[in-house]
Amino acid sequence: MNLDAMVYQGRGAEERRTKKRRPPAKIANRLRPHLVRWRKIDGRRSAELRATGLLDPDEEIRFVINRMHDGQPLAGKIRSALDGILEDAGLGDDVVRHSLRHTAATWLMQQGTDHWQAAGWLGMTVEQLEQTYGHHHPDFQGKAAEAFGGRR
Repeated sequence: MNLDAMVYQGRGAEERRTKKRRPPAKIANRLRPHLVRWRKIDGRRSAELRATGLLDPDEEIRFVINRMHDGQPLAGKIRSALDGILEDAGLGDDVVRHSLRHTAATWLMQQGTDHWQAAGWLGMTVEQLEQTYGHHHPDFQGKAAEAFGGRR
């Protein structure tokens, strides 16, 4: 995450490209202050871990998601990182990554977000968004329903 520009990069610099789209996305406004606070906490935690010898003298905690006991990142494949996150949070196998994306898409549509903006943020096409989540948008079939409002 680039906290200076408040952009989630989606793909690490050394990750290979696949057919799965993970474009850069602006970090949600409500998440921004938490990320800034967590970066400060990680800075203090880095100093503590260096003092105990768990981090080399020139190392810093650089990853947003890390284990508190040693500051090491939950790195590697997304699935294995998510497994670690779920384990640390005490959540079960019923929580899957796709559920998070589905929830985000549903919320964006319920808020009346522009389809092009939402699709770009989610890393999907406008057509995919409209076909799968469009019925959650407040304008869904609004004009069609109004068409039956007058006398004929």
